[in-house]
Amino acid sequence: MEGRGGRREAEKVEDEEKRQSILDHINKFPRMESHYCRANTKNEFLPPELNLTTMYNMYASEMAADKKKLASRSLYNNIFKSLGLKFFALRQMHVAFV
Repeated sequence: MEGRGGRREAEKVEDEEKRQSILDHINKFPRMESHYCRANTKNEFLPPELNLTTMYNMYASEMAADKKKLASRSLYNNIFKSLGLKFFALRQMHVAFV
């Protein structure tokens, strides 16, 4: 078989393993509905102390500890965005002083 063009099966399997490892990692985090707009949306939110950088760094540490191949940050971000998750942001109450 000629080796020019196209991707090899081993690369496709490796990419799928990376994608699954990212999904597994993201799904470990607890999700919650928004207190403020529960009736208006089906969005799921992650705790406010998280962000993509923190999550990716945790993922990278986990992969290093398990001696598995690390996926790129852009792949991690793309998969996160495809899940439609958001980070919960606590809203500040504005109180009018009279």
